[in-house]
Amino acid sequence: MDLAALKRFEAAIVKGANGCRELRTHLHSQTGRAYFQLNHRRYIAARWYWQTKRGSLRGEQCVLHRCDNPACVNLDHLFIGTQHDNIRDRDTKNRGKEHVTHCRNGHKFDGPNTILWGPGKRWRACRKCGREAVSRYKRRLMTRREAEEWS
Repeated sequence: MDLAALKRFEAAIVKGANGCRELRTHLHSQTGRAYFQLNHRRYIAARWYWQTKRGSLRGEQCVLHRCDNPACVNLDHLFIGTQHDNIRDRDTKNRGKEHVTHCRNGHKFDGPNTILWGPGKRWRACRKCGREAVSRYKRRLMTRREAEEWS
């Protein structure tokens, strides 16, 4: 165990809400997950801390958060599970995209405006956004053709 790295890691921990202990040094901009860099290699902070304090994990094991705070490294908030356990935990706590009622442009996901696609038709897309994208593409294509005709 690298004691200097452990001291550096623990020095970067700050107290957060709900008893969380958050590593705030390297946060992923979209997911909020904390990372820790050691010997030019980037580690998921919760996983690295768990392995350092509690021992190694088997290949398929994941470190899951009871608190649903991806920056939290409080060992009392972490537990071991599989990817299947992680998905079940996400669905139980309604953290998936199923609860999203509108697309990113504000169009409602309802029957006539929703396209289901992908494996098992589990992914949703907005028909109105799709039509607008096709329309933009056709306008760009037409202006190129018109420009070629004039040259």
